[in-house]
Amino acid sequence: MVKFHAIKNFKINNIDSKFNKKSEINDKMNEDILLMSNEFKGMHNLKDAYNFIDSNNNLQELDLNLFKYKDFYIRTGKIFNLSPYVQNLKTINPLKIKCAPLLVETIPLKNEQDIILITKIPNSENSELIKYNKVKKDIPLIAKQDFINDFDKLAKQGIYNPIINESTNNWLVIKNNNQIYIDDWSNLKTFDKENKPNTLKKELKEMCGLIY
Repeated sequence: MVKFHAIKNFKINNIDSKFNKKSEINDKMNEDILLMSNEFKGMHNLKDAYNFIDSNNNLQELDLNLFKYKDFYIRTGKIFNLSPYVQNLKTINPLKIKCAPLLVETIPLKNEQDIILITKIPNSENSELIKYNKVKKDIPLIAKQDFINDFDKLAKQGIYNPIINESTNNWLVIKNNNQIYIDDWSNLKTFDKENKPNTLKKELKEMCGLIY
C-alpha cells in the first residue's frame, strides 16, 4: 500500500533530494520542452522565468501561473506552496490515474525559493480543458466509469482527493475525448469514520449521474 504523509515542514536544503529527480516519462518529453527545461534550470527566480515565457510565442497562458505547450503544462510558484502537489503526484502517478496530470519534471530555481513544474495531460495537445458542468450532458458512460475507476485505484491505497466530492465545479473535461480531469491534487486525505470509501463512491456516482 502506498503510504501518504502530509508535508508540514518542507526544508529548502532538501531540494535536490526531494525535487531534482526526473520521472519515468521524461524520455517522452518533447524536444521543445527539453529546451525550455534547460533554459529554466539556469534561472535565478520566477521573474527570469516570466521574462522567458513572455518572449516565447509557443506558450499559451491559461492562468496567472499556468502555461501550456501542446500537451505539456508549465506551472510556476513557490517551493513551499507546491511541495504537497508534487509529492501527491509522485504518489498517484504510479497508479495510472487517468484524471490526474503526469509529473514530468520539477525545476527548483537558483534562489531556492521558486520552482517550475512541468506536467503532462495525455491527449490534450489539440484540445482545451472545459468545465464539466458545461458539457456534462455530452459525457459518455465510459468516461464516467473511468472516473469512478480512478477513485477505486486511490481507495485501494486508502486515500482520496476531497476536492472531487466537494463539487462538480472542480471538474474539467478534455474536450477532444470527453475525459474527466482534475487539476488540483494538492490535498490528499485518508478515509475516516465520516468519509468512508463506499459512501464517497456512492456520492461520486450520484454526481456523475450514474445513480438517480
